[in-house]
Amino acid sequence: MKRLIILVFISNLFAQGGVFLPYQGENVLGISTLWESSDKFWRGDQERSLPNGKLKAQFHNLNYSFGIKNNQAIDIKTGYVDSEMNNQNSRGLSDTEIGWSKKLGKGDPFLDYIHSVRAAIIFRGSYQKQLANAAGDGGSGFNLSYNVGRQDIEKGYYHQFSLNTTVKNNRIPPEVGLSYQITKSVFNEIHIGLSLDYQSSIYGIDIGEAGYSFPKDFSRVKEESFSMNFGVSLPIFKQSFQFNYGRVLKGRNTAKSDSLSIYTSFYF
Repeated sequence: MKRLIILVFISNLFAQGGVFLPYQGENVLGISTLWESSDKFWRGDQERSLPNGKLKAQFHNLNYSFGIKNNQAIDIKTGYVDSEMNNQNSRGLSDTEIGWSKKLGKGDPFLDYIHSVRAAIIFRGSYQKQLANAAGDGGSGFNLSYNVGRQDIEKGYYHQFSLNTTVKNNRIPPEVGLSYQITKSVFNEIHIGLSLDYQSSIYGIDIGEAGYSFPKDFSRVKEESFSMNFGVSLPIFKQSFQFNYGRVLKGRNTAKSDSLSIYTSFYF
């Protein structure tokens, strides 16, 4: 049961994948909803108020993974998104990922650090792009990630580090990212988790700089964000639910947003 609860945190807080994969023949279905809002953004590295009112968005996500072998898994991540600002909506299917993960080496999952890699193809969603409140960056491409983590069942903690890169078409600058998460059991089936995430475009232009034109150059901006996410996992009616609060602490050409989310998963 503790392994399952820990995997709930891994699945939700790390979009690029976790170290511990489903067992061979095991199915994992994750369902989550995230609410996000912002009334400020960074124009370049300068914090400003949004000129067209508050930005609000909802993300309804579905994650499915299947254990091909004890050291390999495939996954599909998709969902529906609705973003609104100044009575202008960007809604539709979110970007969809189809991924493959592999555990590296033969380390003991309860004693050793476990390493894994994931490769995924990204298909652009059906939302309206080239809007200030676009629900995504409007590109297709691929994502690669490397993950390393360790859990200690007796002490009730887990931590993981992830490195990822994303490359997309439509003139979207490639991105690199770093993530770290630690999860601790505080009672029998109650866990708390904290994650830190940094994502940055490798190159790009700033909103408002000389030569910038909206919406033509909107996908070319250099985005950067450093965010924090705090989660609590609680057993409710014999099902584990995770509640999260997230905030973008610092950024560049991105919204200064706060978010709330709820997540649960099923194993069969």
